[in-house]
Amino acid sequence: PISVEIPSDPAALLAGVRGVERNMVDHTSVMMCPVQTFDGYAKVASAAIAEFRKVDERRKKEKEAKSKDRQGKDANPKERRSSEAATVSGRAKINPKTGQASTRDVRMQFEEEQYRKNRYGDAKLDISEYGGGLGSAAAGEEGQIDPQAEAELAARKELEERRRLKMEKRAKDIEKKRAREKEEKRAEHKKRRAEEKRYHKPPIVLMSPGFGCIINKYNAKLFLEKGEFQHWEVASERNSGNRANPTQSVNRVFNRSTAPVKYKITEELPKSPDDWKRVCAVLVTGKKWQFKQFPKDQFKGLAESNFSNLFSKLCGFYFHYTSDPVPKDVQQWNVKRIGIDKNNRHKDTIAFRDFWTKLDEFLAEKRKRGDFEIAY
Repeated sequence: PISVEIPSDPAALLAGVRGVERNMVDHTSVMMCPVQTFDGYAKVASAAIAEFRKVDERRKKEKEAKSKDRQGKDANPKERRSSEAATVSGRAKINPKTGQASTRDVRMQFEEEQYRKNRYGDAKLDISEYGGGLGSAAAGEEGQIDPQAEAELAARKELEERRRLKMEKRAKDIEKKRAREKEEKRAEHKKRRAEEKRYHKPPIVLMSPGFGCIINKYNAKLFLEKGEFQHWEVASERNSGNRANPTQSVNRVFNRSTAPVKYKITEELPKSPDDWKRVCAVLVTGKKWQFKQFPKDQFKGLAESNFSNLFSKLCGFYFHYTSDPVPKDVQQWNVKRIGIDKNNRHKDTIAFRDFWTKLDEFLAEKRKRGDFEIAY
């Protein structure tokens, strides 16, 4: 049994009940608060609390009756402000005459708020901030604020502010990290797409303009695709005498079982360094003037008519009739010489296979050195 002296004054009784409530601040969680102490005190003082509640209800009814009588009339601004100030957020309401709140409302609001905040580890456990009237009860009749309570409140606010700033900084750091990762992924994707686009561009085979080579723009496409050789005059007549396009596409099917590979054959020299990296072969005529317009900064020794560096980077081919002699300059160059019979067309396949086989061997060695990245 609990022995408690019940004050006759309802205000003193209410202050005693709130004193029990303030003891709950010392606990770390609202679920661990000694509610049984509060309940025991409340049972002893139930009669006086019930009487206080009846008086409070009667006053509320009187106030509601007065407000109904004033319906349709403009309220005094001072009265309206005092009426608005009489109600605080939440469940607890302040009596405008006594300046204190209902004990039951204060306790219910406190327990609900603390239970909700405790789920997220942010419970404040300070009942004095609920109900509006508890501050005056804790301060006593003189209305003075307890310095210890004020210091504790300031310490809690400072701790909450530090926690808020820490969470904001952490959120900003996470956002910056995600933005940086997103930008890196975008740059990597852009770089990969550029490499794929460059990788899938067709290799280039340069032809000599004019008719100095027996393989030129009139008969090169038919020979490189199907291995059928035609003299350029015959091929021009079959084309109704129309001028052949100096730039054409060749679909290579020889030794490519999965899918044909597209090559570009052209008389026009590339205009950019990236396009020069796609050049894999050149059909030579045996004349030095053919390389006059080649970029000398990419092929060392070209200005002095030294073609060793040129044919180490490009696979040179010299097509000639088997009955014709090979020029002396071509014999000194590092080029592949392929002979074509003038009359026996069944031998064209040998020259056709010889061209693609030697080109593959040259590009395979070049790729090992990292000098050729185009799909061939």
